[in-house]
Formats: sequence, C-alpha cells, structure tokens
Amino acid sequence: MRKVILCLVASLFAAPWAAAGDAKPATYNDPLHGFSFEVPALGDDAGTAGVARVIVTGPRIDGFATNCNVQIQNVRMGHAEFIGLSLRQFEAGGLRLLGNDTGEIGGRPATRLEYAGAMSGRELHFLGLVVSEAERTLLLTCTTLESRFATEREALLGVIASFSMP
Repeated sequence: MRKVILCLVASLFAAPWAAAGDAKPATYNDPLHGFSFEVPALGDDAGTAGVARVIVTGPRIDGFATNCNVQIQNVRMGHAEFIGLSLRQFEAGGLRLLGNDTGEIGGRPATRLEYAGAMSGRELHFLGLVVSEAERTLLLTCTTLESRFATEREALLGVIASFSMP
C-alpha cells in the first residue's frame, strides 16, 4: 500500500492551471494499475477559494481509508501568515502540532507539518506540506488513523518528500 500511495500522488500532480480554452493537455499515468487518461481542463479556478486537484485513497481498513490530497488555495497571503492561520485552526480544532519544518521547494517557501488529534470521532495523524506563491498556496496533506501511522509513516513521508515544483 505504501507504494500505491507514493506512485499515485507522485504521478498525479501534473495538470496545469489555466482557462479551459487555453489549457494544455496533461496526462495522468498510473503505472501501478496500468492505465492513463487525459486530465480535463475544467476552467479557471482563480475566482474560487480553492479546489481539490488530486485525491488519492487507499483501501478502507478499520473504517478509514488513508489518503493524500493536493488542495490549491487561491489566497493572497504571505507564507508565514498562512502557516500562522493554519496553526491557530489546528489549535481551535483540538489538534496537536508535532512537527514544523520550514524550507523551500522550487525556490518557493515551504513548510512541512505533522499534527494529530480527534476528528469526526477518529484519532487521526496528518503529514502536510504547504508551498506558497504570490497568488496561491498549495497544500499536500496525507491522513491516516493514529493506530496505523507507525506502519504507514515511511510511505507518507515519501509522498511529502516527492512533491516538487519546477
């Protein structure tokens, strides 16, 4: 399952963001399951608060499917301000911050986060990556049950480490 999540997330983040008429085709390739398809241009998301660009789930185990997703938040907010807001939201939601590491990805400010806590009646563990640009913030989040985190940790860390931007 570790390889499934890593392969799918790493190969999915390939689609450009442009207006439907101007979009260049992107192809989703899934070598693990042996298929590919053209990613549709679904319109310009600049006027929206954000979109889920990629969602990958594993099989349901113990009532929960470990998942990784990439969200595009169309906000004009500095990186430090966005991280501060996120940390306040974690605290308000009863989540515990376990790790916070800053750096860069493709010359852009980036922060890796690890946090855990109860949500929707489940104890969850999260690994996240926040990458900021002037007009948007990209969020890669991997979520699993706390009881499965030790088993899935390396695969999820691999997903976070594999994220790149040119």
